[in-house]
Amino acid sequence: MTPRPVRFDHDAAEEAANQLLVTAESLVEALSVLEADREVVTEDWQGRFRTTFDHELGRTVLGGSFLAGTLQQMAAVIRARALQAKAAQALYEQWLQDQEDPGVGGR
Repeated sequence: MTPRPVRFDHDAAEEAANQLLVTAESLVEALSVLEADREVVTEDWQGRFRTTFDHELGRTVLGGSFLAGTLQQMAAVIRARALQAKAAQALYEQWLQDQEDPGVGGR
């Protein structure tokens, strides 16, 4: 099979991965602050609003943690695809070189 040139914007991929990681980190920090300040924020709350907040906080933290993990996974996938693109481009360039000088590669 003849290799094909690779079109991949490595700068855009790295920027996207970085932004995903920054967003995940910010989300984790915000969730940590929310959990740490829970008692201060709700010390004067009573009744159903406090009960609702307490219930929803757990769901918010769980959902936020899941989202942060997903963002980190997406960044890892982007970086893995970038490595695959570099490897594919290297194969294509080697193939081109072999086509220009078939005696060098022994092919």
